[in-house]
Amino acid sequence: AGEQFAGVRRSIIRMTEGYDAADPTRASTFALRDEWLGGGLRQSSRIVQGYGALMAYLAHEIRNHGGAIQFGAEVKSVEGATMRCADGTTLTGDRIVNTVPLPVLHDIDFGVAFAPKRKAADAIGYGDVIKILFGFETMFWKNARGRDMSRLSFLLSDEFVPTWWPQYPRPHTGLTGWFAGPRAAKSTLSEAELIERGLDAVSRIFAIDARPHLKAARAIHWGQDRFARGAYSYATPESHA
Repeated sequence: AGEQFAGVRRSIIRMTEGYDAADPTRASTFALRDEWLGGGLRQSSRIVQGYGALMAYLAHEIRNHGGAIQFGAEVKSVEGATMRCADGTTLTGDRIVNTVPLPVLHDIDFGVAFAPKRKAADAIGYGDVIKILFGFETMFWKNARGRDMSRLSFLLSDEFVPTWWPQYPRPHTGLTGWFAGPRAAKSTLSEAELIERGLDAVSRIFAIDARPHLKAARAIHWGQDRFARGAYSYATPESHA
């Protein structure tokens, strides 16, 4: 608690919010310790073609094995192996595998027997994230501020959008911005406003006006997606074993 550790505390809080998308007042300190000391921060591999390639592969495998993908089927209740959807249709199978995000569990009636599982799920933290995607004409940050940043892989700053990363080691002209945790959950900014804030942050970080280099931009607030309501789960003292 000493003043001499103020910088360390600040760094830990920023990392907890910015990397784990967690609320520092609710996250398990021991779980964070285990993750960070156990190599969790070094697990930054990416799919070269993006996560769309993973979705395409899974869809192909499902259909290749005789499965069907039903879109627009918003499940509202589950009884045994039967699901009832918002439009009144029912879907029945041998088993149901539930993979909905934690907050969405409250939108589905699983019956009284599910109560203990719901209580356990409520003990798990679930963080919000705003993600900003920029496509630029060039990798202008490689020599920003007169420094060699050609191997930049992850950047933390004090900007409104504090966290950024390129697609290193791929020579890709995209930058991903990110801010998470309680700040993201409280944000009411529109997509256009988030893009402007992101461009301001990039311009200040690299000491260059990023706007003339911009080709494309998106901003996604995952907490406002009704079928996601956030981004990542995290351990709390109640859920961490």
